Amino acid sequence: MNRSVPASAVAASKPPSQAEAARALSDSPHPLASLHGRAGVLLPASQPLATELRALHGYPVVINVWASWCGPCRAEFSLFGVASAKYGRQVAFLGNDTNDSAVEARKFLSQHPVSYPSYQGSQSSLSSLAQIAGLPTTLFISRSGKVAYVRTGSYDTQTTLQQDIERYALGS
Repeated sequence: MNRSVPASAVAASKPPSQAEAARALSDSPHPLASLHGRAGVLLPASQPLATELRALHGYPVVINVWASWCGPCRAEFSLFGVASAKYGRQVAFLGNDTNDSAVEARKFLSQHPVSYPSYQGSQSSLSSLAQIAGLPTTLFISRSGKVAYVRTGSYDTQTTLQQDIERYALGS
């Protein structure tokens, strides 16, 4: 019997600090190291996500679509902090802060460390990749640049996120 465990019953994952994540990811290949060098930075909408995705061709990409005002986004954010430190030498992680105030997004990022940057944008700015039905959403992009999977809704456990990374990003 498959029983779902509510998120409130699972111990929260504590993400590594940016310094800890930087040490864990210090030997990353250049395109991924470039992301780690911009850890926790909110990039303006004028810097297109599509350009970043082209530079990451050959690497699987996980895009966390979030907003600082979104409760479920806030609840799952630490899971991405842990996963990005664990898989960041093989998988590119990016955030897409969606329909949000840049001030509030930067404040949120300063309090919630992740080893990758986030792009400021809107749901429509992702329309070339997938239709975003709500927040949070996670996009898994294959090494060839094609969308492999779209998950709408929050991750409740580290295990579920890691299973999806292994299945849709790493293909194992």
